[in-house]
Amino acid sequence: MVGDSPFLPCSRRQWLIGGAASLLFAGQTRAQAPTSEASLAVEPRFFRLAAGPLGSATFALAVGLATGLSNPPGGRGCERGGSCGVPGLIVVAQGAAQGPRRALDLLRAGQAEAALVPARELLAWLSAGDANAQDVLRTLATLSAETLHVFVRQDDPLVDVAELAGQPLALAQGPDAGTGFARQVIGQGHLIKPGERAQLMPLEFALDALAEGQVRAAMATLWPPNPLVLARARTLPLRLLALGPDAVSPQVRAALSVESVAGGLYPGVAAVDTLGHPLLLVVRADTPEPLAEALVKALWSPVTLKGLSNLGAVGQFSLAGARRSTLLPLHPGAEAGYAALPK
Repeated sequence: MVGDSPFLPCSRRQWLIGGAASLLFAGQTRAQAPTSEASLAVEPRFFRLAAGPLGSATFALAVGLATGLSNPPGGRGCERGGSCGVPGLIVVAQGAAQGPRRALDLLRAGQAEAALVPARELLAWLSAGDANAQDVLRTLATLSAETLHVFVRQDDPLVDVAELAGQPLALAQGPDAGTGFARQVIGQGHLIKPGERAQLMPLEFALDALAEGQVRAAMATLWPPNPLVLARARTLPLRLLALGPDAVSPQVRAALSVESVAGGLYPGVAAVDTLGHPLLLVVRADTPEPLAEALVKALWSPVTLKGLSNLGAVGQFSLAGARRSTLLPLHPGAEAGYAALPK
């Protein structure tokens, strides 16, 4: 019965607004297999996943997660080659036009059941909230991290970011390259002379400027491997500078992680450690433990991960780092879910 289920419903109107993608998925799964008595016995529950604005990479990932975590009644189950999502659950992606912090507001207010947010935005939201803000939320998983790439030419003798002080710099901006992360490193290292600014340009132009010697370095926040950099590195010999926690102010270090960019990920580019900006899947602390456990198991199933891989670099997750979080405790149900996963 509905009252006996730990899963939280939402209205049909909210589902229609936020979950067109999951609705299509539900229709496809029903068409793929005949409805069984067992599947009809599981009543549908709607679960809203708030994320960034429509069109953002984070929202695209939220739509992929919604599909992978859903397992509508009447669909083919995981053991029969269908969805490995939570039985009876229909997850809908809900865009927050005002950004990730608004997604967290919706979660706290009970207008969403989960939120997908960058760690830096979560840190800012917690810092601006009341003393109980941290007690309200828990993490289910730390997902893929955007990483700060500091590109220099391969023949440049630079070995330390601090050596870029006073040098012309390009900051890549655009749909796949944010500038906020790079600005923090620039400010912490006093890389720009007073009264001067880094040159803002699309990633392609930033790499062109580097190739032509117009700038000493190009800085970009990307999900590796970025397709444009992959293509460009075949003709432009590139090198990445290492970055550690000291490159940013102490106030934001708790939200960042040290990420390894593997050697050969970009043609001819050696391995290097840099700073990452993880994405967190967050729920309320009062989320029922059985639901949190089921969501974790569904998230890390091979079927779900295969579907997310179609999203490209945004869908590259590592189970090894999934439980790391310095900002919020892991939900107890999530702990149980990870303990049950194959080692």
